[in-house]
Amino acid sequence: MGSNIKVASAILNCILARQLCFEDPSCSAILEIIPRVCGPIPVSCSTVTVTKCQAALRTLQAFQFFRPTCLCKEPGMDPDCNHFRDFLFDHPCGFVLKKAEKDPYPIDALPTCNHALSVCQQERKCLKLFEDFKTHCKVRDNKCKMESRDACHDSWTNLRLSPMFGCICPNNHMKKRCDRIFNIVNHNPCVGGQDVEVDLSTEIIKQHFQSTCHTALDTCRDDPSCASSLQPMLQHCEMHRCNRNACMTSLQAFYKGPHEDLNLDVAFCLCKKTSNRHDSCMIAQEKLHPVCAQRPPDNSNQQSYTPPPSCHAVAEACKE
Repeated sequence: MGSNIKVASAILNCILARQLCFEDPSCSAILEIIPRVCGPIPVSCSTVTVTKCQAALRTLQAFQFFRPTCLCKEPGMDPDCNHFRDFLFDHPCGFVLKKAEKDPYPIDALPTCNHALSVCQQERKCLKLFEDFKTHCKVRDNKCKMESRDACHDSWTNLRLSPMFGCICPNNHMKKRCDRIFNIVNHNPCVGGQDVEVDLSTEIIKQHFQSTCHTALDTCRDDPSCASSLQPMLQHCEMHRCNRNACMTSLQAFYKGPHEDLNLDVAFCLCKKTSNRHDSCMIAQEKLHPVCAQRPPDNSNQQSYTPPPSCHAVAEACKE
């Protein structure tokens, strides 16, 4: 009879629920990997590992702290709480039905790291991704000993598409080995630029960005189709010979090109802030996101000209 009795559980405030999650080893591990597998942009789905993101969100939502939901005051009174609630229950990747799937290992549930390694060891290509990552992002005495930054970055990017990326470690008799595998993938000091810092004192998840525009530019130049589309854009959008209309036309042609993966890398590339005017990433960003295109039309009536909307306004409108 007792087994048929349903016990009502109180719905928690989202900030309290998050803190309780941080204090639970299994829950905090999920909370830590979500920014990695779901991407850093909160108003659009900006990751190539969509199915891993969706699986991570489902797994986190299944913890008792967030079931059946969590609550917040009005957004104006408690913005942090509402931001976290939207992050968990209204994440843009949660609404992606089907994307041009780059993830060669789509999943329905997050695997344990022990299982992920076992699966990876059975496929030569996957195992090579893992071994390349350990070789190019070498760690000794918890210090980075990599020989080539580019080789390490490339191997880390490739590893993200393997089952090893996004694996979790629940509390069980295999946890010590699982944690060791998890740390190899997620706590490598050589890729700290892409790591996630969890600050328990302020309960904020911070995403540390890595500069990517110079890499996106070089990759595009190495691809014949992308390079061909890129050249008119570089030609018409240079500031010293800016032709706004021609620049806009070449930009639109570039993003309509067949090289979709490279387009996204260019569109979403970013750079760390720096005062160095010769920084390779900043120089590449100026070429890929030209100021020339942001000028008013050459023949516009300034009184009737409406400036383009801000990026966050477009993102919010798109989300709605």
